[in-house]
Amino acid sequence: IDDITPWVSWGEGPTKAWDEAIATGKIRETGRFRQKAPADPPGGPDWVELKGGDMQLLHQVLSSMLKESPKDPEVEHLKVWAVGEVVKSQGREVVAEQGCDAVGGGEA
Repeated sequence: IDDITPWVSWGEGPTKAWDEAIATGKIRETGRFRQKAPADPPGGPDWVELKGGDMQLLHQVLSSMLKESPKDPEVEHLKVWAVGEVVKSQGREVVAEQGCDAVGGGEA
């Protein structure tokens, strides 16, 4: 799922839905990633895996930046997405497949 970006209004809903799916045991998150930012070292992949408290720190920093400079394009357009496996469905069998995003079934 993409738009795990609660620091902007359009990311609040997807973030809440993802967090609720995890809390209720429907999804097991297997990774969370962010788009590489200009301040990141050059080279390597165009994404960075978020670990431990990285997401909370990112949320705090970017929320603070938006308070100082609303509509900052660098902050508004930073992509964060999560990958997971469906572990519980409602009324039908679901087989979790690694390598697919949890919402669209597309390649992760």
